[in-house]
Amino acid sequence: MRALSLALSLALALAASTATATTGTLNWAYQPTGFQAGSGSSPVQTGLAMRDGIWPTIFATDPSNSVQAYSLYPVANTNQKTQYPTYWHQVGYNLLANQSSSTTILSAATSPDGRFGAVLTSVYSGGCVDSSQAIVGSSASGFGSVMNGIRAITFSANGSLVTGSMSTIPPINGVYPKGVVSIAVSPQGDTGALDANGYYYQQSSLMGGWASAKPGLDDRYTAFASLAMDKLGRPYIVGPASTGLAAFNFDIPTGQWKQQILSSTIQVGGIPTIAADSKGGIGIAWVQENLGSQTWTLEYAYQGGDNNWIVRDVTSSVYNQYTSNWESLCPCQRVGLAFDDDNLPVISFATGSSSSGNLWLAYDPVSTPEPSTLALLAVGVAAAMYAKSRRRRHA
Repeated sequence: MRALSLALSLALALAASTATATTGTLNWAYQPTGFQAGSGSSPVQTGLAMRDGIWPTIFATDPSNSVQAYSLYPVANTNQKTQYPTYWHQVGYNLLANQSSSTTILSAATSPDGRFGAVLTSVYSGGCVDSSQAIVGSSASGFGSVMNGIRAITFSANGSLVTGSMSTIPPINGVYPKGVVSIAVSPQGDTGALDANGYYYQQSSLMGGWASAKPGLDDRYTAFASLAMDKLGRPYIVGPASTGLAAFNFDIPTGQWKQQILSSTIQVGGIPTIAADSKGGIGIAWVQENLGSQTWTLEYAYQGGDNNWIVRDVTSSVYNQYTSNWESLCPCQRVGLAFDDDNLPVISFATGSSSSGNLWLAYDPVSTPEPSTLALLAVGVAAAMYAKSRRRRHA
């Protein structure tokens, strides 16, 4: 009886940190972290990784353009100053730093062995990378040393760290790549990379080295593009095109790159993030402007297998039960996206002004919730119940 009482007390305590909403056929839960983010005059930047496969870890820039890290734990935050008490804890302090006054781009990566990392690049107005830093950490040993000059990171299927830099891709037929802006590794071992010229490169032992293609990105904003590879080794790219935000993938039946416009109203400040799940699907998250209303909406798109992209509005505002206020999304921000070990998408985002905001987590879209799922959402699923409930509802 005492155990049941303690479990109920924990659930009720956690309820204050979670709000739910339904958008279309998807149900999302929103969880405030109690922490703030901002990057001076630049848009808020966040990146998301899954610590040990189930615990969301948010990387975010602060007003000095330094990167901090926050992670969810099954214990309350009682020894750090936050806006209000939550189960989020700061786990990394001043991990990476912007070394210039250029625009920053923050991204994150998750390893199959439980590690996680982040990259911060500084980009000139023309899209050229000025400087870059990367760092990798784990629950057991904390964060390692800063890696300067690393522009992108990913992890292979066996957990090996794969990095992208100015010299990752060698000259091909006398053409020098401009430098990696995003990198991915297929389960089969091929490496894909995207450079600042808008070219896609792939290295395979079967091809005997690197080869290149140009999918159709807008060359002016390639630094804001992202790359992922599905479980079959097919590359997917998201980034600004001449007519809006576009997703590109290589269509095997036609032997050509295929483009689908996800949004015709995207502004470059709303930097998209792409991620692959282990089922063969690809997800994309971004924030876009609602024209004429000066409001911004968090968007999520998903493509499973050979199907077309399905785009859904997630939310334009969230209710904070700690402050009893509705908070609107920050404009022109970058959001983080990752899939947990149950292949459920998790998104980090910010509310507030364009350069300073409160950090939030969105998670758990389910198309046909079971009664037990609705009950769990009603009391607020988070922290210690986070992983357990996510497995139960999709068992």
